[in-house]
Amino acid sequence: MSLSSQPRQSHKVDSGTSTSGSSSNQITPTIAIYDMQGSINRLKDTIEKSINVNLEDPQEARRLQALQMLNEVQDLPMEQKIALASLFTDNIAAASTFVTIKDEDFRSNWIAEYLTKHL
Repeated sequence: MSLSSQPRQSHKVDSGTSTSGSSSNQITPTIAIYDMQGSINRLKDTIEKSINVNLEDPQEARRLQALQMLNEVQDLPMEQKIALASLFTDNIAAASTFVTIKDEDFRSNWIAEYLTKHL
C-alpha cells in the first residue's frame, strides 16, 4: 500500500485556525465581544460629544439654568410656568433676565408683569 494514494486531511483552514469544532466556537464569541465593545465605545463617544457641545454653549447653559430655577418656583400655577418655560426656550434675553434677578420680590414682580402682558 502506497502512502500517496491516501487523501491528505488538513487540520488548518486558510485563516490559520483549527478545523475542530471546539476551537472555532471559542473564537466566534471572542470576536463578537470585541465588535460589541467597539460599538459601545463609539456610541459612548458620540453621546459624550453631543452632551459636551450643548453644555459648552453659553446660551444653552443660561436657558437650562433658567428652566432649573423655574422648577423651584412654588407659587406659580402650572399654566404660568408653562408660559415662562416657552418664553425661556424662545428668548435667551428673557432667560438671562430671570436668572440675573437675585431679589425674589423683584423676580416675582417681573414675572407677574410679563405674564400680565402676554397671557
